[in-house]
Amino acid sequence: MEIKLDIDVSQVVKLTQKVIRQLPYALNNAITETAKLVVAAGQFELRRDLTIRKDFLPNRFRVLQFSRVTNLTAVIGIDANVVGAPLLVGFFEEGGEKLPSLGPELAVPITGQPERPSIGENIPSNLQYQNLLIQQGKGKKHTFIVPGIGVFQRIGPYGRVWNKQTKRMETVNKAATQILYAFKASAPLHKRTQLIAVSKQVISDRFDEIFNRAFVKELIG
Repeated sequence: MEIKLDIDVSQVVKLTQKVIRQLPYALNNAITETAKLVVAAGQFELRRDLTIRKDFLPNRFRVLQFSRVTNLTAVIGIDANVVGAPLLVGFFEEGGEKLPSLGPELAVPITGQPERPSIGENIPSNLQYQNLLIQQGKGKKHTFIVPGIGVFQRIGPYGRVWNKQTKRMETVNKAATQILYAFKASAPLHKRTQLIAVSKQVISDRFDEIFNRAFVKELIG
């Protein structure tokens, strides 16, 4: 007994060709959507673990390179391309140490003083170290340097007055002082964030579902 079967594989071939053709588009869409979820989760992590004074810092965690159909790779990280002092947020992922870049010491602002009443507040522009324009040990806003100690500010009256008893001008300094910045050789940056772990968790939890949805949409579309 001989059985002959004629099988039309043209539809299977067409479907296979469509799958191969649409697969990169589905992957691209899934990678892009997942990357955006990773960024949102990472920014939430930064706001939770760090004292954020402005949204500038969390917003530096972003998609550095978006996926494309011709290059199915998305790069996510801290955009450190900023003007001024380098961003330190990356050090909080593994811990590290901030070292002086423009001199032998760091000028560390003292929390509880006028330049930073509380840890959550920004330093007023006129009290920022670079804006004090310190030269030869003296700066704006009645500030002066005590070498090896820090930057101090005079508060209250001081100057030259006429002494009636001695009948001459004398220097009277009744002003109190307060420290604004303490000089430190370095400043520890303790591990405080979990950006890598959070990113991996989002990818593990969401990518498969997002890809399956994107793939079906491409095939049906």
